[in-house]
Amino acid sequence: MRNILASALFQYSTKFQTFKQTALDKIVERIFYATDKTSINLREIQDTFQRDIGYVLPIGIFDESIKRLIKSNRILQVKDKHDEYSLNDGIKTELASIQSSFDRLFQRIIDKLFNNAPENRANYHEPFWFAMSYIFSNIGKFSAKLIEGQLDKETYIKPVLEKCFQKIENKFKINHQFFEKRIKFFFEETKDPAFNNFKWSLAQNYFIANSLGINPNSEVFSEEIFKNSILYLDTNVLLSLVSKNNRYYSNALSFIKAARKIDLKFCISRITIEEYERWVNAEKTRILVTTKQIPSATRSKIGSCIYQDLIEQSPSVNKDELLNEVIGKYLEYKRIIEELIPKDKLEYVDDVWFEEIESKDEYDETIAIVKEKYNEIGIRAKGENAAIHDAKMLLWLKKQQIDSGSNCWFITADSSLPLIVLDGVEKSDSILLEVILQWLVPLTKENGTEEFQNTFSEILKNRLLPKDILYEVNDFVIFEELHMECSELPSQDVEECILYLRKSAPNLNPNDPKDREKLANRIAVYFADPGRKYKTELTERLKENQELKEQLGDVFALLEKIKDSDKAKEIIIEDLKFSHSQELDELQKKYTSQICDVENRLGSVADQLSKMKNDTYMQKVKDSYDSWQKRGKQAFGLMFLFILFGILELLPAWNWNYPARIILYFDKIGPIAKAKYDILVGLNIFLLTSIIISLFVFAYLRLWDSDKKRKKLVEIKEEFKEY
Repeated sequence: MRNILASALFQYSTKFQTFKQTALDKIVERIFYATDKTSINLREIQDTFQRDIGYVLPIGIFDESIKRLIKSNRILQVKDKHDEYSLNDGIKTELASIQSSFDRLFQRIIDKLFNNAPENRANYHEPFWFAMSYIFSNIGKFSAKLIEGQLDKETYIKPVLEKCFQKIENKFKINHQFFEKRIKFFFEETKDPAFNNFKWSLAQNYFIANSLGINPNSEVFSEEIFKNSILYLDTNVLLSLVSKNNRYYSNALSFIKAARKIDLKFCISRITIEEYERWVNAEKTRILVTTKQIPSATRSKIGSCIYQDLIEQSPSVNKDELLNEVIGKYLEYKRIIEELIPKDKLEYVDDVWFEEIESKDEYDETIAIVKEKYNEIGIRAKGENAAIHDAKMLLWLKKQQIDSGSNCWFITADSSLPLIVLDGVEKSDSILLEVILQWLVPLTKENGTEEFQNTFSEILKNRLLPKDILYEVNDFVIFEELHMECSELPSQDVEECILYLRKSAPNLNPNDPKDREKLANRIAVYFADPGRKYKTELTERLKENQELKEQLGDVFALLEKIKDSDKAKEIIIEDLKFSHSQELDELQKKYTSQICDVENRLGSVADQLSKMKNDTYMQKVKDSYDSWQKRGKQAFGLMFLFILFGILELLPAWNWNYPARIILYFDKIGPIAKAKYDILVGLNIFLLTSIIISLFVFAYLRLWDSDKKRKKLVEIKEEFKEY
């Protein structure tokens, strides 16, 4: 599979050939390239595909692919064997070049990842490929199933990295701790272009290969499938377009860019706008009441983009005014969105149906399903307003598809929504922001852009690696309602308390006196004594100190004896210092004159060395300057030679006067070909004059131009100044 998929980044070819056909043709080409045989038949192609890719496609699909490749002269039919085919030599060379380029990229990645391996780094090549195949094939299945509406929570790929490491531990004998660390580094590194290109290539290749097998009869990657498609944006997508501090910001911008290139239509419903504005205003209120509740060490861990926009501003600015300014930016979301999406491609949907649906039985049922699916993958319950919004949007998309037959998608960052398939709907109408990028980008020819590969690398990092715990502003509201101030408390205690409340008290209502009392009792466990953590540490340190004293025993008494002994030694040392100082004084007096004489000699030597260095420097400057002027003198001499040549042309043509004989030759031509004569004479005069003038200018600049000579001398001195 490595030979077939690794270096084959599938790219959209023409509007008349679907992306799926192009992908299959490229896989078939690489089956030919990877085989050891000179020619193969359709059955062998099908068997190789099944063995390496993992599923069966009808043989007729391969027959159609072969016909397309023969028509484009990439595959040749063997003359003596009509049922066998071979790869065109020119295409074989092309694929070899692509493979060679990919192999060099792979080698650079291997060198960077395993250069400091505790053993032979070649031992890590095969485990690395196994890891890449396992990880990206799971990612490909996840994205392909999601598009086909087949996703369930069992295929949710969060634990894929841990499962991969378990399989490698059973399969390969290497330093597993080192290997796991380097694989995690590979996905953590999102700035290296080689890493990003490699990740995108493998992810997209496995995604497309899996899509070919999930539904062989569909043309998922045809541009035609997007005709009349409508993309409804979820509230979290709107939020991600407003601020760079939103973790989905890059994904959302790349999605909008890709969708615009294939002319898709965007819709935002009234209830989404209402939820967006309600959340922004509620977040403002929550931030205002939690000012004294968030410890400084916890602020960077708050997941709210509004809060992060606020704290990155200058601390000297009035916080209330600054918060109003930040909120003002969020409430101008329409201006921001309309700068990204042309007005003719953006529609705001408002319909009385959103109120009428509340009286239907399916409304309450859908709200319950939304909450249930969110609980399956979430760490907290979905809010009532959020569940109502999502339920209405799912029912609205169902209505639109039934009533008008339009192809609608709900673009969201909520991982639970694609798990929902309503009655009467063939597949989920919700699709994750990151997955639709894989779907759309190949059709927009954005595969090779570094910007998108960086974005996709960030997506993989967030999907595969453990995420940092993020807290919401709402987590701290409970402390305000209980009239507590937590900003000065140890951040670790506050964070542990919040995690405990998330797990143990998600359904308690702070406005209910009974629930509030329960919350207060549970919080008291953490904050009954704000110095609890430090007192515990102090007690532990005192205990350790006492144990050390007991272990030391009589060491302190021994130290006292050593101190007395040291004092005696210090007295002896002082006596020795005094006697040695007297001896040093006598030696200094004795050898002072000799030292002065040596110093004088050294000074004389230094002067001589300085003079020699200066003489060497001046000689080098002089030699270089003379060499530079010498060319001017040579040019001046040549000028006189050419002047002599011109003078000789004017004299009689005796035997050795060749310049005059040239003129004599021109004169003979004159009567026969007047035009040729004029050209030759004119060319002779022009060349002679040009050479004389050029040589004169060159010689003048080097021999008589004072400014030029002075500048050159300065340049030469600078050149040799180290001497």
